[in-house]
Amino acid sequence: MIRFATIDDVDDIMSFINTHWKAGHILATNKDFFLYELQNVDDPNQINMAIVRDDATNELLGIDGIYYYGKRLEGRDTSGCMWKVIKSDNPVLGIDLFQFVMDNTRTRCIVGVGLGRMAIPIHKYLKFEVDVMTHWYRLNPNIKDFKIALVTNPKIPQSSLLSQAKFVRFPHFENLNKVFDFEAYYESKSRPTKEDWYIKRRYFDHPIYTYEVFGIELNGAIKTICVFRIESKNNAKALRFVDLIGEFDHIYYATQAIDELLFECNAEYVDFYEHGLDISKMENAGWLLTKPSGNIIPNYFYPFVQENIDIYYGIQENSYKVFKADGDQDRPN
Repeated sequence: MIRFATIDDVDDIMSFINTHWKAGHILATNKDFFLYELQNVDDPNQINMAIVRDDATNELLGIDGIYYYGKRLEGRDTSGCMWKVIKSDNPVLGIDLFQFVMDNTRTRCIVGVGLGRMAIPIHKYLKFEVDVMTHWYRLNPNIKDFKIALVTNPKIPQSSLLSQAKFVRFPHFENLNKVFDFEAYYESKSRPTKEDWYIKRRYFDHPIYTYEVFGIELNGAIKTICVFRIESKNNAKALRFVDLIGEFDHIYYATQAIDELLFECNAEYVDFYEHGLDISKMENAGWLLTKPSGNIIPNYFYPFVQENIDIYYGIQENSYKVFKADGDQDRPN
């Protein structure tokens, strides 16, 4: 039977993750973090995950996690995480589980980021657009000895666009809430739409990661939110640009502000996974595509892998904008 999970299912789900997903995974070993990620914020008895159990044995056969970007009953957007089924008498159990989520979450928009090998053909079968996220980067010109990136091409293009935008740092959600017009953002055509409570919980209240949240101030107003996180390895740092919310076009005019943050952090580079931005405008803004450059800009830090990594996404409409922190791609593992 397929149904939504409750608090009573959590121990079985964690055991399932440890056995069938990855032994020692944080969601299999850290119950507090599991609940932070997937417990329903309005009903603690509910877990934001669909599960399927064997009718005869009650064995857990599959899981499909859900991240809600909104709490409104109509029009809320979601992304998926940890979609996994094991072998059973039903050869299409994974599709049935995913379809149950789509049919029963009142979801206007669902995105999948970080699709695995088995999820890609299923998303295509369900008429999702599937492709690889675009991976951008900018190097720090002050760094000569790279310990995280592998740099054979040190090119750092200058932006041909006016970089008149500046960053305003928001150490607390209350600072952001005073100057960012969430209601205007909700009325925009941005998909997925991330509501204020989600941004607060996801970035300001995260129990493990520390995020840096900035507003892009352009023409005297802040209509765009940028989220960064610093990774450290080999006594060096990398600046990860993980989410962009609001007026996406404003990022093209913020190259100087991003460079200043890069210098402040003394990071080797800033990188940015996305789908939906204008490639020519990103290039004009001074960003470089990772693979054509010949450089290696790592994505995996735990464990560290000095390779360029493709992240696959699945979306229902090409107009959706997706970034690395959507779904579970910027989650401790």
